[in-house]
Amino acid sequence: MKPNFLVIGAARSGTTALCKQLGQHPDIFMTEPKEMHFFAHANAEARYTGPGDSEMINRHVVSDPSAYLDLYNGSTGATARGEGSVSTLYAHNSAPDAIDRWADPDVRLVAVLREPADRAYSSYLYLRARGYEPLSSFEQALEHEPERRSQGFHHMWHYSEMSRYEAQLPVFAERFGDRLLTLVFEEYRDDPLGHLAQICSHLRVDETFGFSTGGSINSGGEQRSKLLSGAMAGLRSNEGVKRFVKKVVPSTARERVRQLNLAKPELEPSVLPDLYADHAGDREAVQAVLGREVPSWRR
Repeated sequence: MKPNFLVIGAARSGTTALCKQLGQHPDIFMTEPKEMHFFAHANAEARYTGPGDSEMINRHVVSDPSAYLDLYNGSTGATARGEGSVSTLYAHNSAPDAIDRWADPDVRLVAVLREPADRAYSSYLYLRARGYEPLSSFEQALEHEPERRSQGFHHMWHYSEMSRYEAQLPVFAERFGDRLLTLVFEEYRDDPLGHLAQICSHLRVDETFGFSTGGSINSGGEQRSKLLSGAMAGLRSNEGVKRFVKKVVPSTARERVRQLNLAKPELEPSVLPDLYADHAGDREAVQAVLGREVPSWRR
């Protein structure tokens, strides 16, 4: 069995919530875990060197094609079967070829894109929330980004670079044509049911299914209590304890505790003008693929 649809990104654009929602549909099979980063790392071991990269990505990457395809063994009977690795969009130089080789010939793609500056800041807050990002200033983190990329930090640390939609999206649009559905995160957030119906149509499954939506998932922010965050990080680092906690504590309860420990600081005003201007081409590239303007992306 091969995947016949992929949620390819972008990171910090609601893909975790989207994949959980799609997994409710009786005709849709979603892999567990959500993302194995296979199409960005096919036949190549992940050896990222940033703080927490071993826990966040290195040990989760599935690079062996046979092991990856085995994840779909339980998908018999499902019309749509897929996964949601956000590294796929970022790996635009290699992922399309890997998709052609290892996915269904008629594979459908879904890209959900967030305003580039906001997406970059959300990545920063994500790593701050997990205690990996030591810099308390986003401006400083942007200054260190080139150095970190050269040192082998994994894609989530590439705050500005991962928002370079101008380099990423057209590659997939040209290769896959109308098999790529491009959505805007801010619009999906405001109308999840309408967009889920659109995705179902794209995947050729029942559009009238009643999805359950609501609640924030996987958000970032500043830690209110480093003690609590450290305890939660310790639980995540022990696979045995992690599996036990997942079994006895509902995911909604775990996420609620994490949310209560987060403050949501605003993007530093001194950073926004330059960052927004720097990604003008990325906004234009997305709008060109969509064939329309995105009003919510105007400053």
